Amino acid sequence: MSAAAGSGASAPVPPVVPGMPVVPGMPVMPGMTIPTLHLPPLDLATLARYAEASGDHAPVHLDAGYARALGFPGVIAHGLLVMAWLGRALTGWQDQRSLRAFSCRFVAVTLLDEALSCIGTVRALRDVGAERLAELDLRVCDQRGEVKIRGSATLVLDPKQVSACA
Repeated sequence: MSAAAGSGASAPVPPVVPGMPVVPGMPVMPGMTIPTLHLPPLDLATLARYAEASGDHAPVHLDAGYARALGFPGVIAHGLLVMAWLGRALTGWQDQRSLRAFSCRFVAVTLLDEALSCIGTVRALRDVGAERLAELDLRVCDQRGEVKIRGSATLVLDPKQVSACA
């Protein structure tokens, strides 16, 4: 047993390298990334299922001819479907009850055959009352790196994820 472990002193927190993934059991620090959600290429069947579930049957999401008449190269994904995937990335990292704020700005349309990745980076940590909050920068990008959505979220961290040095 080391002197630090026996003395009650906490172990030093390793430096955070920007983009370093959040690791279970390690304190969350600014610059860390949450697990990225990688999605398969978007297909019309997925849009049709979402249209049925959401009640949004707008032809721009389902009819390529209609979408082309509006100036798009083909059907476009429902923006709220893409936002929901980003939310799924958040709740894949933390329990949904920890979510305090979630907002998005739609930057570009998502087309068929685009494979999306939902990415989050811890921007800052702050204390509010007894809670430690993580502020995240979010984005959804396609396989070419084109940003489809930019957003932010605030989540309450579990006490086990908080470093005394953070």
